[in-house]
Amino acid sequence: SLPEYMLGRGTGSDFIRTESWWYDDKGSHSDFLTFTIENGIPYLMLFIFIMLTIFPYYKKVNLIYLSLIIGYFFSSLISNGIAVRPLSGYVFFVVLAYVYLDIVRQKNKQYEIKNGDD
Repeated sequence: SLPEYMLGRGTGSDFIRTESWWYDDKGSHSDFLTFTIENGIPYLMLFIFIMLTIFPYYKKVNLIYLSLIIGYFFSSLISNGIAVRPLSGYVFFVVLAYVYLDIVRQKNKQYEIKNGDD
C-alpha cells in the first residue's frame, strides 16, 4: 500500500520464505529495494541524496573517485552491496576519503603553482 511504501514496513520486512531457495528466508537482493520496503521512499531518497553530496563537483572529474561512487551505487542496485555490509562500508569510505584527500592535495598544488606560492 502507499502508506507502507512512504513509511516502510520495518526491519526484516523484505524477507520472504520460499521453497525455491533452500527453504530459507531470503531478502530482496537489492539495497534500494530493501531500503524502500523497510524504511520507505523518503529514506531511499535521503540515502541517494547523501551519497550524491559526497561527490566533489570540480571542472575535472577524477575517474577513480567517480568509479568508486558508481560501483557503490551499482552494487547496491543489483545486489546487497556495500550499503548494508558494515565492514565493506568502512573499507569503502576509508578508500574514498583517501582518494578525496589526494584530489584536494592535487588541487592545492595546482593552485600554489599557478599563484607562485611555495
